[in-house]
This record gives sequence, structure tokens and C-alpha cells, in this order.
Amino acid sequence: MLYPSKVKSFLFLFIILILAVSCTDKKAESGGEKSQSEKESFASLRDLGDEQWHLGNYQEALHYFTKAYKKVKASGDEAETATLLNNLGLVHWRLENNAAALECYTEAAELAEKNGMKRLLGLTHTNRALILKEQRNFESAFTQNNEAIRLFKEINKPRDLAIAYNNQGQIYRYSGQYSSALDYYLLSLVECKKINYKEGEAIAYQNISAAYAKLGNSKKALDAARKCLKLSYEVKSKVRISEALYELSQNYELFNRKDSALYYFKKHYEVEKSIMKANQSKILSQY
Repeated sequence: MLYPSKVKSFLFLFIILILAVSCTDKKAESGGEKSQSEKESFASLRDLGDEQWHLGNYQEALHYFTKAYKKVKASGDEAETATLLNNLGLVHWRLENNAAALECYTEAAELAEKNGMKRLLGLTHTNRALILKEQRNFESAFTQNNEAIRLFKEINKPRDLAIAYNNQGQIYRYSGQYSSALDYYLLSLVECKKINYKEGEAIAYQNISAAYAKLGNSKKALDAARKCLKLSYEVKSKVRISEALYELSQNYELFNRKDSALYYFKKHYEVEKSIMKANQSKILSQY
């Protein structure tokens, strides 16, 4: 038989135990909610960055991606950090800050390789190849892009393979090898059509147009440029529309059709001005 004092002691210990378990559960629940909230926070910021990137508002994209990167790096999530670094590299590249872009791509590649992220690793290779091409370092550009092509074939990623083929064409084009460039642009177009990747088709047609123009084939150059413009309006990308209009203007100028060249250049300028205005508004808001 338990004495009253012992019963009281037992009940007291039991109550303390229940309270301790309850507090632990609440703490764990609170921690879980906080972790989930943090995930949702940087995911939302990343999505906002993606949206602004596709609209061509690069300063806005940089703002959101930078905030997302700081949050996710603090969380220790290396996979998400690698992805955001690659995104930041793309934005820096569009803003013509190649040194910052290469730094982001290189750090992203290290994390991607460490965490077995083959697709992202391939993307960092294609992205670095683009900058090396612009710097006229063609040998290094081919080395990077060939590795990307190998990886995308290995993991069966037609969209990424299409982009890598397109980039290979760009490297050939910048080095003055227009027939080889055209071959890779056409390979890119085939991969895009397989998966109904409209924006990729628009990019491929733009570059096919440029290659035909360099080869002196006005009919095929203008036909490809018109297809590029049509697809650009379909995907509602200001960047694609601007570049398609510029491509048409350049081609008409090259083939001595001045009125048409001026017409498309004016339309290109209008779209480009709207992109610049969006970026300038963001810069001014920071002061």
C-alpha cells in the first residue's frame, strides 16, 4: 500500500515527466514548422527570381535570387545552394558581369559534383562555355561544352542536350566555322521539337537564321528569323521577341532591304526599351 506522501511524490514526478514530454514535442513541432517555413521562404524567393528572369527583368531576378541564396546557404542545403548559384551566374551573365558569373558557376559545379547532381554539373559546363566563347577562348569553351553534351546524353536530358548543341553551334559560329555551326543548330532544333520546347525552338531558329545569313542564303535566313519571331510571341518572352526582331532587322540590312531593316529595328528598340525600363526602376529603388 502506498502512503499519501509517496503517492504525492509519484504524482508530482509523473506530472513533471508529462510536462517535459509536452514541451519537447512542442519544441520539435515548432522547429519543424520553422524549418518548413524557411524552405517555403527561399522557394518562394527562387520562384520569384525565375519569373523575373523569364520576363527579362534581370535586376529583379538578381534581387530575389540573392535573397534566396543567402537563406539557403545559411540552412546548409548544398543541393539547393548549388542550384541558386547557377541561377545567379545566369543573371550576372545577362547583366554582363562575366567575372561574377564564372565565380558562381565554378562554385555551383563543385557542389553539384560533390552531391552527384549530374544535370546541374552539365549546366555549369554549358554556362561556362558560353562565357569562354565570348572571351574567344574557343579551346576551353569546346572542352566545357563537350563535357556537357556527354553528361546530358548519359542522363537522357533532351532539353539540356538541345541547349548544349546550340552552344556548340555558337562556339563554331564565333570562331568563323558557319557550316559546322549550322549543323549543331539543326541538331538543337531536332531535340527541341522532340519535347515541344518552344522557347528552345525560337532560339534555334534565330541562330539558324544567323548561320544562313553568314553563308549568304537570304531566303533560308529570313524564313528562319520569321519562325523565330512567331515562336517568341507564342512563349511571351520579351527577350526572345527583342532578339528575333533584331535578327530580322540585321538580315534585311545585310541583304540590302533598308526599309524592312528599319521597321524591325524600331520594333526591336521598343521592346528593348521596356526591358531596360524595368531594370532601371529596380536600380533606382535601391537608392
